[in-house]
Amino acid sequence: MAVNSVALVGRLGKDIEIKYTQSQVPYCNFSVAVDRSYKQGDERVTDWIDCTAWRQTAEFLYKYFHKGSMVGITGSLEVRKWETDDGQKRSLMYVSVRDASFVESRKDSNTQSVATAPVDVSADDGELPF
Repeated sequence: MAVNSVALVGRLGKDIEIKYTQSQVPYCNFSVAVDRSYKQGDERVTDWIDCTAWRQTAEFLYKYFHKGSMVGITGSLEVRKWETDDGQKRSLMYVSVRDASFVESRKDSNTQSVATAPVDVSADDGELPF
């Protein structure tokens, strides 16, 4: 049995740029910086993992993540192959993103947590919501 599954947690190297195919399908290419579990001397070793996301996942990443954001990625490895104009064969391995998720809470410039929506407690009828 073969399994092709990848899970990454890392930081975005730059802001997400969304693009569209000729048929208007959204996608984005980006890199995630992932630290290795060891150091070389005093330096942490970081790998930059290329990723591609499509459709709603690409739009989600574009809307909510920016350079430096911590992001959780799941997907599969794929290989893109091509031949250069002078006949050299090239390939690139990347993660085809299936899902992306928040790993840390959003904070404003004062490092306080940002509420997503105000809560109206004036209509409390005394019943528990669960």
